[in-house]
Formats: sequence, C-alpha cells, structure tokens
Amino acid sequence: MPLILETVDADGMNDLRGWADRYLEVLGGSGVVGVANQAIFAIKVSRDLATEHSAKRLARLLGEGGGSDEMAQGRLTKPPLEAFQELEASLK
Repeated sequence: MPLILETVDADGMNDLRGWADRYLEVLGGSGVVGVANQAIFAIKVSRDLATEHSAKRLARLLGEGGGSDEMAQGRLTKPPLEAFQELEASLK
C-alpha cells in the first residue's frame, strides 16, 4: 500500500491538510498520508482504502483528535517520528 509519513513545516491545520492533499496526489490518489508538525497532525486515506484503514482509527495512534474514515486530524501526544513508526507498524 502506498504510504507517505512526513514531518512538515506547516503553519496550522489548514496548511497540514494541504500537505496531505498534495502528498496523496503524488501517490496517484490511492494510499495513506500522515503529516505532522511538532504539535498537530493530519491523516488522509484514499477512498478505496478508507474502509480497511480508517483515518479516524489511525489518528488514535498519533494523538487526540478525530474525523472521518478518509480524513482525521488532531494534536500529537508523542513525538512525530515515534507516532509515525507506530502508524506504519499498524499498517503491516
């Protein structure tokens, strides 16, 4: 499954969602994207994968937040690298 997990220099949640959208485009529109700065995160899951890998469920691995099966966001409760490692392991 195509996957991008990246710490980015985002200025707020709208900027993070923009990063997630752009990375999903890079994956050809199918995959899982997680982006974060040092405080907040956004997860985008393509529609074809959202029932199997819900963004809302994956968000719990990164911190506190919520959303839908295709898009979730929230506040990190651990360092981004650690959070992304847990998310990646859960997808294997």
